Amino acid sequence: MGNSGSGKSVTAKSLAAALNVPLMHMDKRFWKPDFKKMSGDEMRNSAAEFASQPHWIIEGKWPQAFDTVLDSADTVVFLDISRPKCVFNVLARRLPLLPSERAQRTSRLSLAWPFRVAAANDTDPVYPSGVSFRFLSVVFNTSVGYGVVKRDFEQKLVQRPQLNVLRFSDFNSVDRFISVQGSNAPDLTLSHA
Repeated sequence: MGNSGSGKSVTAKSLAAALNVPLMHMDKRFWKPDFKKMSGDEMRNSAAEFASQPHWIIEGKWPQAFDTVLDSADTVVFLDISRPKCVFNVLARRLPLLPSERAQRTSRLSLAWPFRVAAANDTDPVYPSGVSFRFLSVVFNTSVGYGVVKRDFEQKLVQRPQLNVLRFSDFNSVDRFISVQGSNAPDLTLSHA
């Protein structure tokens, strides 16, 4: 869980590889062709089916599926990265030669990644180009968009005290956590939303 630009996709992909568990990206699963979303029931059913596996990682911030995912999880990784860093990373993903903060640390360039749509396969999403002011305001503004989603999500976490919640506020801590998981993977049974 985290804001757009917080590193959810990269973190989930790295953690899934380190733990050798299946990964579902909600954005890739829940968008239909022509920018149409699945219905709330379709989202919940899809998430429930994926979460019926013994070990898994589900990445995304779709409120329609929060309860389904959280009721099946034992651990939540919450990327609580500052809004300015998220906005910078959103811009970096959309400008082909502007490296994101994480890419700068790993000597990789971030590629253009605007709004996500379901693709022919699960590894190659289709990303139309462009950055809208509306999208950036949703990332940055706490009273709409992600701010509302985050408050709702935090309330749902309070209602589930049995969950192990790992909250990270910087990319270095996330990277250290993933590297430890990779070294402990044979002994680790981790499911997270």
